[in-house]
Amino acid sequence: YDFLLTPGFWIHSKNGAALQAMVQDPRIHCFSHDKDDYTLTSRGFIWAYPDVTLAGTNCIAVMYSNPERILDQDIGGICHDIVGPLRDQYIASRKLAVGKPGSINDEMDNGNMIGRSAEDEGEYSSRAEEIEAWLKMYGEQYLGSGSNDGTTTDNKNLNQEYKFHPTDWKYVILDDRPTAAKPDTPLFDRFVFTETKLGLTEEDTEKA
Repeated sequence: YDFLLTPGFWIHSKNGAALQAMVQDPRIHCFSHDKDDYTLTSRGFIWAYPDVTLAGTNCIAVMYSNPERILDQDIGGICHDIVGPLRDQYIASRKLAVGKPGSINDEMDNGNMIGRSAEDEGEYSSRAEEIEAWLKMYGEQYLGSGSNDGTTTDNKNLNQEYKFHPTDWKYVILDDRPTAAKPDTPLFDRFVFTETKLGLTEEDTEKA
């Protein structure tokens, strides 16, 4: 249960019983959404169906067809698979990337939320490559430098490409696609495959 209280988690409930249980605890940020144009999260954010008119400063734009055209809108955030390039474009357009340490975090602190979805693998050939690219770029910033690399004595040759990945990094990959982690890599040990129609189950949280 404590897993649901993780800061930054937006929990998409897949059935009424789960939603009813979670809304009883204000520490859990949750919502349920199917085909309505809009729904409210438990903290008052407006979760918008893809490509509908965005509804204000606390609205989350979900899987927009052309998300680049909404970067300048005053909204609560964007949920999309290409959030890395979108964030880079957003920062560059405001000249935040050069000479301003902490600018990205400042933007997030000001209320801008960029989430993720599992609908499209267009930018990378697999989810695993997308996650690996993120870890290479941001892993040390968010997970620490670690005390040792991701290679092991028994599997030194196979895992040389994972020297960037300390074995003591603590995180979990929750994804409903089997491509989210390659076997025999440090990521695979941290991967919990979830069923799309079930959402996050108690068994999944135990594994996590």
